[in-house]
Amino acid sequence: MLPPAAPPTSSASADLQPTLSAPQVVDSIFTPGTNAGLIKAMSFSFYALFATLATLVYATEGNLHVCALLALSVALYGSIRW
Repeated sequence: MLPPAAPPTSSASADLQPTLSAPQVVDSIFTPGTNAGLIKAMSFSFYALFATLATLVYATEGNLHVCALLALSVALYGSIRW
C-alpha cells in the first residue's frame, strides 16, 4: 500500500498563477491611466484579431475587404502602442 501523496506547497501553487489577472483589468477601469494588466489584455486581444484576420486573408484568397480590415487593425494597434 502506498502512502498518501503530500499536498502541494504554496510555492508550487504560486507558479501556476496566471500573469494576466482579471482583477488588474477591472481595477484599471476605476483608476486613471493604464496599468500593465490592461496593456497585456489589449495586446493579447489585438494578437488574436491579427491571427483571425490573417487566417481569413488566407481562406478568402486575399479578399480586399479582409486585407483592409487587417491593415486598419495593424494601424490602430500601432497608433495605440506608439
